[in-house]
Amino acid sequence: ATTWHVEYGTTTGYGTNTTAVSAGSGTTSTAVSAPLASLKPGTTYHYRFVATSTAGTGNGADGILTTSSVPAAVTGNAGSVTPTSATLNGTVDPSGRPTTWYFDYGTGTGYGKQTAVKDAGSGSGAAAVSAAVTGLTAGRTYHFRIVAKSDAGTSRGADHTFVSTAAPTVVTKPAAGVGDTSATLNGTVNPNGQSTSVSFEYGTSTGYGAKTAPQDAGAGTGTKSISAAVTGLAGATTYHFRIVATNASGTITGADQTFTT
Repeated sequence: ATTWHVEYGTTTGYGTNTTAVSAGSGTTSTAVSAPLASLKPGTTYHYRFVATSTAGTGNGADGILTTSSVPAAVTGNAGSVTPTSATLNGTVDPSGRPTTWYFDYGTGTGYGKQTAVKDAGSGSGAAAVSAAVTGLTAGRTYHFRIVAKSDAGTSRGADHTFVSTAAPTVVTKPAAGVGDTSATLNGTVNPNGQSTSVSFEYGTSTGYGAKTAPQDAGAGTGTKSISAAVTGLAGATTYHFRIVATNASGTITGADQTFTT
């Protein structure tokens, strides 16, 4: 009457045994197998079969196996960020196993949303991947990470963030109230979710040379009208002007407009 089990571990010292199973008491060889659980991915293991009866213990030769590696997932930086959309970037290495990937994203590290699951193939080597997300709320900080899955396990990239904002949007509008020595300069600005200041450049050429006092346009996401009165102008003279808006994402200038006193 014989029982058998498998010894296994990361060295020939083994260290872990499967549960002993009866092999009966026959006189012929019988095929046996045992599942090994809780192995680490991408790791080499040694194993051997051990059989025991009242006549003694027999040890099989050392066997070696290497578990599959989990896919490698690296979160990149967000790109093409606007007040309501962004492109999430990263890399995935399938490590030779059929692999899928997606991005978790949301306003906290609990995420709550994910992009569509896509196929990364089963090659070896990191490949760039990206996914567009829309419907974002302007002025919010978003967290995201890439997630890759195969039969070897799941990898999650590090958490990255971006703010759903952009440089301001401006339009220079025609001047109004033009007199001998004065005029009112007009335009519109959309702060695109960031605190924005706005002013007008003006002068007798497109080099301008003069500038109105900065005005606070707020940090909203809607278009608002801006105007500024200028005085001390020369009579019967053509003036150029344009609107200029600045926020943390950059400075934007509107198209050139003209008026004649």
